[in-house]
Amino acid sequence: MWNFLDHTPIVMIQWAGRLRMVSNFFFAVFATETVSVIINDKNEYVKSAAFISAVTFICLGLSYTFLNQSSGQTYVNYKPSTAKPAPFTNYQINSKDGFMYLVKGYNTGVVSLDYWPKKAVKDWNTEEKIRTHHAILGKDEFEVKYNSLPDGISYNINEIRKTNHLDLPFLNYGNHYKVYVDGKETGYYETSRNTIGVSNISRGKHNIVIKYKQCNSEKATKVISILATLLLILLAIFKNITFIGKKEENRC
Repeated sequence: MWNFLDHTPIVMIQWAGRLRMVSNFFFAVFATETVSVIINDKNEYVKSAAFISAVTFICLGLSYTFLNQSSGQTYVNYKPSTAKPAPFTNYQINSKDGFMYLVKGYNTGVVSLDYWPKKAVKDWNTEEKIRTHHAILGKDEFEVKYNSLPDGISYNINEIRKTNHLDLPFLNYGNHYKVYVDGKETGYYETSRNTIGVSNISRGKHNIVIKYKQCNSEKATKVISILATLLLILLAIFKNITFIGKKEENRC
């Protein structure tokens, strides 16, 4: 089935199992409507109270079962590596160190490479150089110091002896970035290992910042979400005002 879907726009969901979200959505709508009808029926107060209590206890029971089952999972409180990878699934983190190992470490064994571009994982050496933050200047390879930013990354490049093209260890996923060299925005290109490259980097020390740039679809999604939230709030207020008005009329 996925061989067919792989050539359609549905490929964006990346995994056929996510199609279940459609049925889950309609089931959630049905369940919400059912609960709403039961609660609003004054003649079925006892049944509605019993129904809500049953649902509450079922949810608590499922949570308790989940906690018991997960208590025996492997703790990742070490730095994953090729020699000692983290489990593929069913693991837990119980310390700040373990979390930082997964976020800033090599991430080996936690499906970190599944979303890498194909060129970046074409061979072990290319993959390892990117993972260990090695930049390429001409034919020279060297590790670069970096600082994480809320919406990007900052590289501090030591003395560059001659002007050349600089290949940074930052994966390129499209035209959604802005690159700044010493505070000035500059263009970039995609390198042979699918990372971001800067042309004609001059001699000397440099600070290079790569920031993520939101695409128009993301901006539109945020606007739609805000407007939808405001609309729901206004509808709820209007509904309550109408209900109170009818209640006052009935009293008169």
